[in-house]
Amino acid sequence: MGLIPSISVFMNMNTEMHFKCKCYWNDLSKDDKLELLQKYEFWNGLKDYLYDYIPKDLKEVISLKIDINDEIDEKSTIIS
Repeated sequence: MGLIPSISVFMNMNTEMHFKCKCYWNDLSKDDKLELLQKYEFWNGLKDYLYDYIPKDLKEVISLKIDINDEIDEKSTIIS
């Protein structure tokens, strides 16, 4: 088991979700990161942190946001 899968398993997150979350966080602008942090009452300074160093709670928020967006995309595809 490589480093990323072992980290992902440790965090109860599969490798694909870990990758999606990391990409999501990295693609956000600092303003968008700040908005997300304020919405969920995290410390604003986290906007400057790499994904690997943000708290597990914030990673879970990001994961839930991705899950919700994926469900919306799947439902809209099914309806279309």
